[in-house]
Amino acid sequence: MELGERLKDLRLRRGFTQEQAGQILGVSAQAVSKWERGLTLPDVLMMPRIAVLYRISLDELYDMDAYYSRKHNEEYNERLRQAKQEGDPDRVFRLIADEIELRPDSFGEYLHLADYALKHGMTAKPYMEQLILFAARAERWCREEKLRHAIFRRMVKLCSSAEDPDICAHTKEYYEKLPYFRNIRETVTQYVLDGDELTQEENRNILYMLQSAADLIRARMYRRNGSAEENLRYLRMSSQILEAVTEEKFTGFYEIPLLLDYYSMAKLYTELQEPENAALCIRRILAALQRQISPDSRKNPSEFAEESQPYGYKLYWASGLELLEQMERADEFAPFKEDIRKLYEEYRMYFYKEKK
Repeated sequence: MELGERLKDLRLRRGFTQEQAGQILGVSAQAVSKWERGLTLPDVLMMPRIAVLYRISLDELYDMDAYYSRKHNEEYNERLRQAKQEGDPDRVFRLIADEIELRPDSFGEYLHLADYALKHGMTAKPYMEQLILFAARAERWCREEKLRHAIFRRMVKLCSSAEDPDICAHTKEYYEKLPYFRNIRETVTQYVLDGDELTQEENRNILYMLQSAADLIRARMYRRNGSAEENLRYLRMSSQILEAVTEEKFTGFYEIPLLLDYYSMAKLYTELQEPENAALCIRRILAALQRQISPDSRKNPSEFAEESQPYGYKLYWASGLELLEQMERADEFAPFKEDIRKLYEEYRMYFYKEKK
């Protein structure tokens, strides 16, 4: 059955007139009539909407079982193999692009085309305009998040290498479509940022990965619900990872989990009757929080301490204030109660004054 006849059959099955179908699709009844008579074809971007309207898949709409037989796939792969063997990148690009036009929901081919263009440096404007069009379709219709992100990463690299300034301007657009603080964005950061911005972004990614590793260790500790000795072993592992952050002088948001580890370790050391180790953890907490209100910090405030963080986390100073409140109430910290109370008052007065 020809596509026009199939469109007519599907419309009649759903009980729509040409006017009703056109109104829902945002086209005229005349356009629907021309499709059904085979005079014109719907735009490729219209096909998913038609499939939704008639409640069928794109494969069913195109009658893929008949149209894309084993023979078709064999012929396509053979033509592609020959073009690659002959060293004709332009022909390979066009073959893959034509296949995408015929099968617009084959998003794996979108990635295939982007990879091929990247491998052969095909960043001239005609190639890039085609790739940008396909990336827009993938963003709108591809339901596989990982596949969309893979396409966007390739587009960052391709656009950043383009000589045409209008194409190059798309680089940051694709970069910003990638999730923040996940093992996705950092792989293409260098194509978008440079200088201090790149260093800062790399630092953030390193810190986030360290934080994630420490979180996994703590999650295992909570899940096993072991003895004090076992929990202390997990907390030591977690704190050693987070200490790598503070050694590089990065503080603020990423230091709070380390201070919470010290807090839990101090309580466990007290339980295990190791007061010297408990005292060492307490002093580390107080020293870190004191540093935030030191003269040097006032002159050069930490960017992490002064800004809010993603995913709804609190400001560093607000978390620090809560930690001091917990320490003041805990019996295990009684020998340091006076020091804790004093720092709490200084900390609260400084930050509340600064935030007014």
